[in-house]
Amino acid sequence: MYYLKLGLMVLFEPQQAFTLIKRHRKSIPVFVPLILLLLCLAVRVASIYLTHFPLAAQTPENTNLEEPIFELLVPLFSWIGGIYLVTTIRDGEMTFYEVLLSVSYSLLPYILLGTPLALSTHLMSANELSLYQTLKFAILLWCGILLFYSILHMNSYSFLQTVFNCLLAIFAILFIWAVLVLLFILSEKLIDFFAEVISEYRLLGKTY
Repeated sequence: MYYLKLGLMVLFEPQQAFTLIKRHRKSIPVFVPLILLLLCLAVRVASIYLTHFPLAAQTPENTNLEEPIFELLVPLFSWIGGIYLVTTIRDGEMTFYEVLLSVSYSLLPYILLGTPLALSTHLMSANELSLYQTLKFAILLWCGILLFYSILHMNSYSFLQTVFNCLLAIFAILFIWAVLVLLFILSEKLIDFFAEVISEYRLLGKTY
């Protein structure tokens, strides 16, 4: 029950909520953020199936479920790791678990409103696409503001420090992604090279 109250406080009294998360982080079990992340993932998948066809960006028939899972979890965990690394370097006060808790609780607007919004599209026509997109953007903006405020408040940063550190985190994430993509491409080329060498060696062996 306490965790539900904490969730409501994040929505309506974020300053007090993030203070309590920081103060009582050791008493909040790890299943709480994991459940919130799973609920967020469930809402993302459900919205694909529940959104009215004229307003849907993705249709169930043309969607591989691995794609929305990948598109949601990779940015989320990249942000958790990136913001933790940056705040650790730049005199932050958040532990990794505090970052995980703040991110998972900041997703509550999407968790609570994502499915009702998808269902409401059945009352809309294709001409109301802009209204649907505006409501969707407002929910994501609310989540973004909570994420931003959690970093500001839980690290005792100023507004400008928070902006700068968020930009640094985004840069760090993009850099890590670029390195991983480069390593993947190089490893793929290296595997192809060795496969070609082995095939040529076998061909020479057969010739002799």
